[in-house]
Amino acid sequence: DSIVAGQRLELSAGTVRIDFTSGAVITLVGPAIFDARTGLEGELILGRVQVVASTPESKGFTIQTRTARFVDLGTVFTTEADPDGQCRVGVASGEVLVQVAGSPNGSRLRQGDLMTIEPGHPQVTVRIERGEGTPDFRFPTIESPSSEDYADASRGMANVSLVGGPLVVSKFGPAFSSGGADRLVDGR
Repeated sequence: DSIVAGQRLELSAGTVRIDFTSGAVITLVGPAIFDARTGLEGELILGRVQVVASTPESKGFTIQTRTARFVDLGTVFTTEADPDGQCRVGVASGEVLVQVAGSPNGSRLRQGDLMTIEPGHPQVTVRIERGEGTPDFRFPTIESPSSEDYADASRGMANVSLVGGPLVVSKFGPAFSSGGADRLVDGR
């Protein structure tokens, strides 16, 4: 059936695919409440939606929640909205511009990045970046460790202790010892 601007969809269970006139395709997962606004925008009040905006006409497709706007920059992304206003976005491919309510600036998320925005004043955002996928601790917007960090033990502002078990790294191949907890605050 056709959906018109301003129409609300309430889904108690299951999934619904919606093809927008712009070429954007969303999959709404219930339980969910979604308002179709225009061919390039919708509001997710509750639930989860996956957005595929792969046509030139669908670039800029936007999902609005109570706490943020997610603007497609040629991508596939998933957004979730909770009843309390907390929302999450994860980028499967391409980039998404995240505009937190009440903030003039936006953040760009790229493939593999996640962000959670909590309601309230001030709003708390948690950003998880994919990074380079190496043990070198290199991320697009997170500075590498340095001797100027608060977590450098020589500055006397941080203390790290291992409560139990070994510290090992296994993500990058066979598990190996990463050294003692003191390496986390050595400024290197």
